[in-house]
Amino acid sequence: MWSVIVVARGMWNVTERFLSSLIRTVGQEVELIYIDNGSPDRNAWEEIAKFVVGKREFVCVKMIRFVENESLSKCWNAGIDVAAGDRFLIANNDIIFHQPGWLEKFDEVLNDSTVGVTGIVGMSWNNIPFIQGSLFATTRGVVQEVGEFDERFEFTC
Repeated sequence: MWSVIVVARGMWNVTERFLSSLIRTVGQEVELIYIDNGSPDRNAWEEIAKFVVGKREFVCVKMIRFVENESLSKCWNAGIDVAAGDRFLIANNDIIFHQPGWLEKFDEVLNDSTVGVTGIVGMSWNNIPFIQGSLFATTRGVVQEVGEFDERFEFTC
């Protein structure tokens, strides 16, 4: 099962677009883990809760709320810690999914035992490729082998 972990800080309208596109295109039941990262907009929490109730695409919905704005690494680790799935999709709330079948593509790649993580590839200042933190997938086995994200990094890594 997939656990979809999304971190947001307010911006309910952006998160609503993300969730709507996820529901429209995911093609299978997933666990949704929503992490509110110190949102100054207290209405966002209630809006998310109302929006996800009864959606058949979500096997389970778990919500985590941080009072203060925390590092993405800490948020991702919190999501992984409560996740029931054996595969994790970590996505920014401003991602919009357009076509059905995209999650199956992640499955295909992660079925290769030589792949530990897959997602959007970026290039660093010295042309070294890396997986961007805005959308990527990995497995529970990789997290157990490598360890969780280093929370000393404010944004990603």
